Amino acid sequence: MDKEGTYFYSGFSIVNLIFIFFLILFLVLLFLFFFSHRDTIIKFGIAFNIQEGILSGTSDKMRTGGNNLYIVNSSDPLTLTLSSSPNHTKGRIIKIKNKTKNNTTLIGEPGGITLDPGELNLIVTPGQTATFIAIDDSQTYLRLE
Repeated sequence: MDKEGTYFYSGFSIVNLIFIFFLILFLVLLFLFFFSHRDTIIKFGIAFNIQEGILSGTSDKMRTGGNNLYIVNSSDPLTLTLSSSPNHTKGRIIKIKNKTKNNTTLIGEPGGITLDPGELNLIVTPGQTATFIAIDDSQTYLRLE
């Protein structure tokens, strides 16, 4: 308190108050973002990055790194190579939907992706959807269906 009976704050105190204000604001925004994302997943399911395949040709590539959906459109039998990404994490989902009259053969990028067919195989027949899930952090995917 100064001699006129009013309170005053030093520059250091004002800086501390501003810092605390921004810290609280950051924590509130972080909290809202986390729960907002979680609620979106619960309400709407998993969002996929969709890649439309080539219309003709025998080979194409699909980059992983998110929850990806590849739609096979080729009028020729297709070999689809799944390529690696630095954004790979355990639990990611990959789906390949074959909407053609030809088989689609899946392979992993040499030295990058490992595809484990489980009790299934690595061929997606016409009208079928293949689903893979990343089972570790070293880019190994297990076929679920």
